[in-house]
Amino acid sequence: MTDLVRVAADRVITAAGLVHHGWVRVAGDRIVTVGTDDGSSGVADPADEQTCWFPGSTIVPGFVDVHCHGGGGAEFGSGDEQTALAVAAHRRAGTTSLLASLPTLSADRLGTVLDALAPWVQSGELAGLHLEGPWLSSTFAGAHDRALLRPPVRDEVDSVLDAGRGTIRMVTVAPEVLTTQSRLVTRPEPLTAVTVPSGAATSAKMSPPRWFMCG
Repeated sequence: MTDLVRVAADRVITAAGLVHHGWVRVAGDRIVTVGTDDGSSGVADPADEQTCWFPGSTIVPGFVDVHCHGGGGAEFGSGDEQTALAVAAHRRAGTTSLLASLPTLSADRLGTVLDALAPWVQSGELAGLHLEGPWLSSTFAGAHDRALLRPPVRDEVDSVLDAGRGTIRMVTVAPEVLTTQSRLVTRPEPLTAVTVPSGAATSAKMSPPRWFMCG
């Protein structure tokens, strides 16, 4: 039995724009071709593929959510059952890549939660972890517990990286809380982004980001 499947619909949204009467060819868990029924794509139809037709529908790229604390009434960081419910809720809604965001937590609690969520990233269920705290300004705490906000110090950063086991993809940090001793990354890590929240930081404080080191 072939693993080629052509999923067809009235409309397909691609990087180039809207395609009418289009289709997406999938092999296993990978998209291999996008085409149209008028033959303008120049791609021959394999004789052994299956076709699924969804009239009146639109095929869109999967959503990528890089700041999300949960879903479906469940919260990341509250145990495997809650994580499974949150992931499933996003999958049903079309999210294909998802970062689990964590609010400000105590040092001990943060380490425990990171250790519990790391396997979800390693298995591919989550695309990574996002730390929205604790390295934020108490002046602009928002929903975060002001008593737990703190500047990053080397020992805690190393402990956080150890607990995350290479799964932390994004960190939100307020530059105004950083000191000359602050280091977000002190060794090679697969961090994708460091984001800056609304706050009191000046452009001089943010550029150049000497406090960010990535090997």
